[in-house]
Parts: sequence; C-alpha cells; structure tokens
Amino acid sequence: MFRCALARHGTPGPLDDPDHDRREMDPRCRLGRTNASAGRPAEAREQFRVALAVPGADGYPKEHKQAVEGLAATEGPVRAG
Repeated sequence: MFRCALARHGTPGPLDDPDHDRREMDPRCRLGRTNASAGRPAEAREQFRVALAVPGADGYPKEHKQAVEGLAATEGPVRAG
C-alpha cells in the first residue's frame, strides 16, 4: 500500500503541491515502520534516510521526528573491528 502511494506520489511537483515534501516523508516513514516491524531493518533504515533527505524535511516536525526516531531504533550495534 505504501509503495503504491510512493509510486503515485511522483505526479504533482513541489511547485504544484506545497505539501509535496510532507507527502513524500509520510509514506516513507510508514513503510520504514512496516519494514522494521517485519524484521527488515536495512529496508527500514533506507526509508527513514530517504525521508530525512527530502528537501525541507526539518520543516515537517512530525514526520522528521518519526524518521529520526525510526532510524535510531533500527540502527544496529556498532561493531568494533
């Protein structure tokens, strides 16, 4: 479902839709949480990273917080090497 939303998201551009960035971040955060719940932390991290890379991501506090917290929750332990 979230993948479909992301696929359809490409139609309106930032100039046509002032909430374009938020509409990108929200389904990515949801997909990240879904992947994390399904035991796919690498896929979850990728979605959270992409959400945080959206231009103006910090202008959407709710989605930004979800992405930061999701990324932190899916980070594995640092291995000494």
